[in-house]
Parts: sequence; C-alpha cells; structure tokens
Amino acid sequence: MLFLSSVACAFQFKDLDLKVQTHVSEMYDDNLTFVKEDKKEDFITTLGLGLEASYEGKRRTLSLSGDINQRFNAKYSDIKTSSESATLYIMNEFSDYDRVHVSDTFSHGRAPRSFEEEFGRVGGIQESFQNSLTVSYLKEISRDFMIMPSYAYSQNLFPEAGDETVSDSTAALKLSYLLSADTSLSTSYSHAGNNFGNSTQTINAGLNKYLTDRMYINANAGFNISSVSGGDESIRLTYNISFSNDINENTVTKVSFVRSDRFASDRGDIFNNWQLSGQLKREFLNRLTGSFQWYYGKNKYADLGITDTFTGLNTGFSYEIWKDFSSSVNYSLSNYDSEIGSRGYIRNEITASLYKVFE
Repeated sequence: MLFLSSVACAFQFKDLDLKVQTHVSEMYDDNLTFVKEDKKEDFITTLGLGLEASYEGKRRTLSLSGDINQRFNAKYSDIKTSSESATLYIMNEFSDYDRVHVSDTFSHGRAPRSFEEEFGRVGGIQESFQNSLTVSYLKEISRDFMIMPSYAYSQNLFPEAGDETVSDSTAALKLSYLLSADTSLSTSYSHAGNNFGNSTQTINAGLNKYLTDRMYINANAGFNISSVSGGDESIRLTYNISFSNDINENTVTKVSFVRSDRFASDRGDIFNNWQLSGQLKREFLNRLTGSFQWYYGKNKYADLGITDTFTGLNTGFSYEIWKDFSSSVNYSLSNYDSEIGSRGYIRNEITASLYKVFE
C-alpha cells in the first residue's frame, strides 16, 4: 500500500514564483524487477523533493523544475530504483507574430514512469540517463496561416550495457491553416536519424475540429519511409487520431489511436508500433472523483523481427477529506507479452495515499 503526504510551499520574489514540494511514500510492488520468472515483491519507501521556479514577463516565459526521489526497499535493498529529473522551458516572443520555444528535459532512473515509457521496454531494471532538447519557431504569416520549423535531439546512456549511447535527431516543418473558428488544417514533414544509421521520413496531413462545444477530434494521417542501416526501405501508413468528449461537467472521456515508426531508446532499432488508449474521469460527488485508464500496444522491431504486445490498466478513486487534505486508492496492471518466451512480464501495483498541501 502507498501512503503519501505532500507539502507544497509557494513563494513570490517580484516576478519570480518559487514552489517547493516534498513527499514521503510507501508502495507495494509484486514484480520489482519487471521479469517473467523469479519475481521479487517488496514494499518501497520513497522520500522526494521537488522544486519549480517560473518567471513570466510581457513577452517571455521561463520555468525550471526538478525532482529527486530517493527510494528504500524493505526487502531487496540491493535493487536501486531512485530517480531524478529536471526540465527547463523558455518561450520568447520577438513580436506579435514570431516566437520561439525551447525545452530541455533530463532524467535518470531505472524504472518507467508511465505506460508510454513502459511500452517497448520489454522488462528488467536498467539504469539510464536521458536528455531531450526541442527547439521550435512559430511564425504567423497571417491571422489564419502559421509555419513552424522545429528541431529535436535526444541522447540515452545505459551504463549497465557497457556505457552504450543511443542518440537521435529530428528536423520537422509544419504548416497550419485556420479554416474557421472551430476547424484547422495542417501538413507536416519530418526527417529523423540516429547514430546506428537508421532513419525515418514522415509526411502527414492533419485536421483539428470541434464537433460541439464539448466534443473535439484531432486527426493526422500520412505515410512513413523507414530505412534500417544496411537494409531496404519500407513504406507504411501512419495515423494519430484522438477523440475527446466532455459528456457533462462531471465526466470527461478520451480515446486515442496511434500508428507510428520510432527509434527504440535502448538499442536504436526502428520500433514499428501501434497504440490504442482511453481514459475516463468522473466526479461522483462533490469531493469524490474516479478515473480509469487503459492502454494496449503492439510493436515489431524492424531489425530483430520480434513482435511484442503490451496491456496496461490503471484505476483509482480520490476523496478530498477537507481543504488541502485528500486521500486516494489506486490499482495498476502491466502485462507484457513477446514471441520470445523469456521476454515480457506481468506486474501489479496497489496504492493507498494521503495528500496534504500547504500554500
């Protein structure tokens, strides 16, 4: 079970907002090492410290946030799962029609933090250092037409795999046109390559549409050209479709389908995958909220030719006992299956939490 208390203090120094957060948690995990056989279950205590500083001026925004989570296992103290992360974000408006966005994120850890990170990881605890930099420039040609070139670079270091470094970069160009108050069109091109000699090119056309005041659809479709070092090119269709519906003031739903080719972060292989996910959030009472999330993905490694499937479920309830003090109960399931019998795992996690905020 997880019992978590959080303390948040907010400070203002002229135009600088500073927020400090601390937390302590206790968690039960029935598959600590993400393996198929010889599972290890444990209770984990986590001490965390977070910092967020932000500045917002007339034409620029700057924010810096980071957190440190020191974890202590009750039974398997030799298995390290602590993590750290930091994010820097800068936005600067040169004029009413020109602005640049820069973001850089660093993380260090041994376990995934979400279903998206877990998908494609297969299993096992593996230490990694990751850094991602993204720079984009938005130019409004007219009130209805915008152009946005961007560049992204990421680097992943795996010390336990002989300090192997996996890096990739992506250059992209996106054009957007506002057709009406509730409809916009877009088209984009991107080229990505990594230090293993693999590359992908993607051409997409997109539609963003408000069907009603509460229903929204975002759809992108096109094709991807992938090239594995020393191999032939392959062409596949790519999709990214999401549908959101605020059924009423108390209920929100969203369903997404993604089909894409991307680089596997741990080996540089091209990751041919599709993902289907959905979420439901409902406020049952004034202080009682429930949520449900499901995730299903299937992938094939272009170089290895191995096909894996991943299923994730997450459900929970939160209750506000009184102002700034709340509780929650949560259950999470991860099920990874592979054509190779030794790969994959099943993992369950149960949490019960208490939260306290000071402002």
